[in-house]
Amino acid sequence: SNDESSNKIRGIVHANFVKNSEIKLFGIDKNGDKTELQTTTSNDKGYYEFKEITGSKHSSYIIEAINGTYFDEATNKEVQLIEPLKSITYLNDDQVAKVAITPATDIVTRTLEKNKKYAKKYREAVAKEVVKQFAGSLDKDINLFETLPVNLDSTQEVANSEANQKVYSSLLQ
Repeated sequence: SNDESSNKIRGIVHANFVKNSEIKLFGIDKNGDKTELQTTTSNDKGYYEFKEITGSKHSSYIIEAINGTYFDEATNKEVQLIEPLKSITYLNDDQVAKVAITPATDIVTRTLEKNKKYAKKYREAVAKEVVKQFAGSLDKDINLFETLPVNLDSTQEVANSEANQKVYSSLLQ
């Protein structure tokens, strides 16, 4: 199948950019059962991508970042990611989902796992509560799960996204 029409999930892992992280993709079926589908590695800017997501239809997908290193601005040192970070997304046919993996998406995803409720409406409700806890009331909604739409081939868009991700990171540490 041609590369642009297949289902994909891609995004950035950041607590600041987490590089060389093992990224696992799990499908969640309607019963809440979790199946590991693919594994990839994030690059030096935290980017990852899963291609050709096929097989049985899953109602949701959990993405988990394990290990890897990031630059800790508080200590000015490269540090190891100790706890895995998680995120959750949903795919339609022939869709490319852009999914951020951050400390905030981790809190939301773990809450959904604990309650065994994975539907998008639950994700949105829990995410709103997390944003409120982190940031108080904000003028605009922050979507914790979507990285800003970025053309990964555009140097300027990637640079802008990296600057925005740093703002998210500092907000969520």
